[in-house]
Amino acid sequence: MVDVLMEPLIHLVRNCIDHGIEAPNDRLAAGKPEEATLTLSAFQEGSTLILEIADDGRGINLERIRESAIRKGFIQESDKLTEQETCKLIFLPGFSTADVITETSGRGVGMDVVITRINHIGGDIDVHTNPGHGTRFSMTLPLSAAIQSVIMARVKEHLYAIPQRSVIEIASLSPDSLCSILGQSSFIHRDKIIPLFYLHDLIKKKGVLAGNSNATLRFPSIKIEQDEIVIIMGNESQCIGIVVDGINGREDVFVRELHADFRSIPAICGATALGNGELAFILNSNFLLQYSGQGSVAWLNKSQESI
Repeated sequence: MVDVLMEPLIHLVRNCIDHGIEAPNDRLAAGKPEEATLTLSAFQEGSTLILEIADDGRGINLERIRESAIRKGFIQESDKLTEQETCKLIFLPGFSTADVITETSGRGVGMDVVITRINHIGGDIDVHTNPGHGTRFSMTLPLSAAIQSVIMARVKEHLYAIPQRSVIEIASLSPDSLCSILGQSSFIHRDKIIPLFYLHDLIKKKGVLAGNSNATLRFPSIKIEQDEIVIIMGNESQCIGIVVDGINGREDVFVRELHADFRSIPAICGATALGNGELAFILNSNFLLQYSGQGSVAWLNKSQESI
């Protein structure tokens, strides 16, 4: 686990120092000690490891985070976010409020590298901030991080492992269930409209910008002539369907780190060798949901929640 966590931990420490902690004179003016304190702690709760990094700096400027997210097209002005949701915007790829890139904070590398690594091993991260008093990053990690339960899916000659925690259901898709809403292929399942994608379109990032929008992507239409297998995956706020050629069952696999040449592919977070010697890439389900959500998915989910 140390090999996986070293990079995100260093990145968090750098950002706390560069963005969270004030200059000595500013700290004295705010009634704080001239010397700042950065605390790293770790403890176990059952089968879970909790890692925390906390500073006593200025805290996160939530309004500045929100303004930057609106300006970059990540959210709309009408979106109402909780404090925790606003804090988590800093983990979006390409998000930054920094005016100057520095060596300390990582030469302009975004905080998305942190949450990507944490998600790779089945963990999550929460941010708690108190303006003027500091910020705490709390990482929740499974002690059995090296082993993951996955659903093995096949697309043509390729075999992919999808983390089971993100799979809601495996269903059969019939041609008469297909529909298109705002140009997004979808299907009706249990009286709910679910956006539909080919797995390779998400892995290879085949979404293209729609019209003059800087944030909305349009994906290739789904065309089927007979019943197909669809994996329904998602979380509390989003649900999508992925068309695959076959399912090879569920397995508990050992997660191996990717070679450096593959780490630039955000849809892939690891690899595993199966009992028969076949290799399979482990997919980053968080990226699949995030990338698909740049199309009409978010609108579909929000519209159905309001019904």
